[in-house]
Amino acid sequence: MMPPFTLLQLVVEPVDMRLGIEGLSAKIHASLQRSPVEGAAYAFRNQRSNRFKVLLRENAANCL
Repeated sequence: MMPPFTLLQLVVEPVDMRLGIEGLSAKIHASLQRSPVEGAAYAFRNQRSNRFKVLLRENAANCL
């Protein structure tokens, strides 16, 4: 179950789905100039938009 969050951000540029938590966190810093620990969830898509990943912070740890 996902924890409640206040904001869902969609990163519109496609990303490589092989990226893990560190790589996706770097994308958040680069494209949104935000920290992934601010209480928001971030959604990423691949080039064809048929796969999505969501990065969020839960209990002091990042979850993918």
